[in-house]
Amino acid sequence: MNSTIAAALIGVGGSVMVAIAGFWTTRSITLRQLGEAHNSRIWDRQAAAYTDAITGVQSRQAKRNHDLFNVEQFGRAAPDEKPPVDWTELQGRLFAFASPDVLVALRAAGDAGLKAEGLFAALEVLIRVADKVGDRWERSADTTDEIERLIGRAEQAVRVANGEDDALIDLIRESLHGTSDRALTKLSRAEVDRRGSQEQSPHPEG
Repeated sequence: MNSTIAAALIGVGGSVMVAIAGFWTTRSITLRQLGEAHNSRIWDRQAAAYTDAITGVQSRQAKRNHDLFNVEQFGRAAPDEKPPVDWTELQGRLFAFASPDVLVALRAAGDAGLKAEGLFAALEVLIRVADKVGDRWERSADTTDEIERLIGRAEQAVRVANGEDDALIDLIRESLHGTSDRALTKLSRAEVDRRGSQEQSPHPEG
């Protein structure tokens, strides 16, 4: 083969290899950029859901504490107010974007909150029935003792629910900041504290 032709063929082949290498490099960069953009969009929506969740959790903590005070002092929970977040809509976003660990903490906090609300309702009924029988200052000793026991259980339930909410907020914050391992440690410690408090309670749950 003519040396000139051979050199030309080698030159063409080298150009083809450079073009192929350039194509795959460009493709790799593009895919990486697309992946980063996708992850960024997911993170943005996750962060928005988490921010709304913290707002909602702090609001329900405040209402829970207010309800406990009202039930103890006036025999009824505070009137319902519109929460700052729509929990039905927010739960959908959390199920879509929250980490599995946050979902577990969300459920634990929700269950603890419902338990406290149930005790508030039972306490309201007990006080209402007692007050129908006679003046609140003339209740029988047995009725007064029963109300006091239920108040103690409600106070304990509020402490547990608030603790679960605090653990959820810590987990959300540390998940956003990339330190979920420490958050899980806090969550586990909160669970241990909660169970320990229940075991030490002189009034078992009914």
